[in-house]
Amino acid sequence: MAYTNEVFTVCLLRDGAPSAARATVSLPAFPYTLRDAMDKVRLREGDALRVEIESYHRCGFLSSLPTEKPDLPRLNLLAGKLAELDAQELKQFEGLAIITAGEGENRKTLTMETLLDLASSTSAATLIPASTDEELGKYCVKHGLIPALKDLSEEAKEMLDYDKIGYVRRCMEAGTFLNDNRTYVVQSGELRHKDNQMKDTAREPDYTVMLMVKVPAREKPLPLRLPATTAEIDEALEHCPAVSWECVDCKVPALSRLLSKAESLDVVCNAALVLETIPDRDLPNYKALLESEGFYSLGEALGQLDHLDEYILTPEISCPEELAQSELSFYLDDNTLETLLPFVNMDAYGREIMRKEQLSMTEYGLFERKRDLCMEQKNEAALPQNNMTIGGM
Repeated sequence: MAYTNEVFTVCLLRDGAPSAARATVSLPAFPYTLRDAMDKVRLREGDALRVEIESYHRCGFLSSLPTEKPDLPRLNLLAGKLAELDAQELKQFEGLAIITAGEGENRKTLTMETLLDLASSTSAATLIPASTDEELGKYCVKHGLIPALKDLSEEAKEMLDYDKIGYVRRCMEAGTFLNDNRTYVVQSGELRHKDNQMKDTAREPDYTVMLMVKVPAREKPLPLRLPATTAEIDEALEHCPAVSWECVDCKVPALSRLLSKAESLDVVCNAALVLETIPDRDLPNYKALLESEGFYSLGEALGQLDHLDEYILTPEISCPEELAQSELSFYLDDNTLETLLPFVNMDAYGREIMRKEQLSMTEYGLFERKRDLCMEQKNEAALPQNNMTIGGM
């Protein structure tokens, strides 16, 4: 399934560590997208991941409800469920969440498990077009929802206190008005308590490239996992030709745009075969290389794999200040360094080191060409650029 509805934008960073190593990602997200974000955060042993929700795109009301501190896998699972809901179901989910949280002293914190259950239980909520107790009272009387008032004459109904009727009804059934100023929600069925156990996130996805392919006579695109054999592709696409495709997840997310615009499906299939050969330990280095050196075509990007062993990635360093501190730590003892730090512009010093040494600061850490190769390039640049000999011969 393609994720087309952005639900949350989150910032991922190390908990309690003032580091520039962080990532911003939209949820729901596919596995490789999440793994790429974690490569940018670069958790070390003992580090905890902090997840901060920066934007609520489809369910802003959650920002005003008490919810537990989210963990990334369950928040992504919740985002996936909410992305599948239509406008009416989102209102039902909102109403159920507000009702479950309660009000005042009885208000309780909503756990991720509870939110996941509510997202699966939208059919348990009824929507009524009312924004005030008076409107709710009129709706209940008009539709015969209050048996004692069902057979009243029109003259008698004009004498009713609809505001009080609506208020009593709302209190009795613990319903709530939504902030859209036109909807009342009441729980009318049992909540579904589903098994929301997470899959093993350490397992490799069963693909290197995931495409959503548009084929003739199909309204919705079909998922295609690559690499795959010709027979597997034909079966996945129901033996129809591919009209167009979009890469929704890739082992190297930076290549998704080029894979979506590839001239043929064969080109994408061949690229998937190449990407499959990259060991997981080399992925951050390769992604840093693409960010540092740049690329203009899919062929050029894949060709960079031949130069991977010419570079070094230092994930522990995330910004010029950390580079400067690492450099000074090499020459100074801890006491001298602690005394000196308040008087040094660490950012400027780090940037100067980067300029002189031709270093790149990527989202995956400090990236540099190996020193022996740098020296070779400098020596080659210093040699005469012609073949003249002594005497001009």
